[in-house]
Amino acid sequence: MKRILMLIICFQIIFIFSFGDDGFENYKKNSNKEYQTYKKNIEKEFKNYEKIQKEEFENYKKNILKNWKNPKVSSAKIFVEYDNKYSERKIVDFEKGEITIEKIVDKSRDEKTIKKDLAKSFSKLILEDTNTAFNRNEYLKNTEKRLNKKIKSPISFPIITDIYLKKGEKNIKKVSEIVIDKVKRNKLKMEKSKIKGKKRVIIKIKLPKNYKNKKALMYSKYIKKYSEKEKIKESLVYAIIQSESDFNPMSTSYVPAYGLMQIVPKSAGADATKKLYGKVKILTPKELYNAPKNIEIGAAYMNVLYYRYLRKINNLESRMYCTIAAYNTGAGNVSKAFIGNTHISRAIIKINKMSPKKVYNRLIKKLPYKETREYLKRVSIRERKWREVIK
Repeated sequence: MKRILMLIICFQIIFIFSFGDDGFENYKKNSNKEYQTYKKNIEKEFKNYEKIQKEEFENYKKNILKNWKNPKVSSAKIFVEYDNKYSERKIVDFEKGEITIEKIVDKSRDEKTIKKDLAKSFSKLILEDTNTAFNRNEYLKNTEKRLNKKIKSPISFPIITDIYLKKGEKNIKKVSEIVIDKVKRNKLKMEKSKIKGKKRVIIKIKLPKNYKNKKALMYSKYIKKYSEKEKIKESLVYAIIQSESDFNPMSTSYVPAYGLMQIVPKSAGADATKKLYGKVKILTPKELYNAPKNIEIGAAYMNVLYYRYLRKINNLESRMYCTIAAYNTGAGNVSKAFIGNTHISRAIIKINKMSPKKVYNRLIKKLPYKETREYLKRVSIRERKWREVIK
């Protein structure tokens, strides 16, 4: 392979010198033209991606609104799933540690029958995995279909199975025991439905206290693998994932951003794929719900921020604070916190004259968005905690 590459390079050099200055200028023009064409095609693909995503999300909301007054949808830390008739929804709040199951039923339906139905729904949720969840979500499934990319079936991960059962365990008897106990102990709530002759029944179930550690453990080998590969602190990757998704494997925001590390295909995805594959690749939702791939992309993007955009920040602690902020808001907004514009190289000159404590305080006071200021606080605290956990 190396010999072939050397022959190509030699041929290009001979070609350029054979045709003198004119040949070299033509070569440069052609190369630049090819790059501009490629850039335009990528931009066009991203625009189409965003158009499809918006259209499918609106269609999804319309279907929900046929039966529900409040069209609850998945977010970064909340998983929401509807059945195919949009008459039931299951909600897992990974931040609050709470499951909510809601059903629209006939007004005449008795409590005993309702509890049986809810128990079945809870059992299915306990045993559900990410591939099943993806295929049950009309918005994600239709977006993927319209993007028309050939994607290998991703590795499947549990939604909450790992919280209730040991690895590899799918004991139906144990699931039944958990379900019966939880459904019995929690009260039903009844509310009006927007559909005539129907009522809405709701049950809320608390997740076990140690659920976050169990979720984190599920991804530990991938976090270790890709943090080492990209030379990023393992504790920082954990802290970013916790802050982005709280280890929700179906984490979604309609930016759009997908998966554990909330990858935005157009920004983080573009930078990371260029680093990993030598060119920008458009990542689909299905790819980004593959947890190992998501962590690989997220760690690669952190590498781009830390070792490329912010590499000239001399103090490593200062660079870490700037990387955390940039992961949330981009390097340009980090620059604004120091010099009021997006010239990061000029901002770095100023950063290098400050202590890490002063850099942190400046970011907390001057970052353009409150969300990023709070994000920096959370991730910094969590990074220190994870450092102790993984010692």
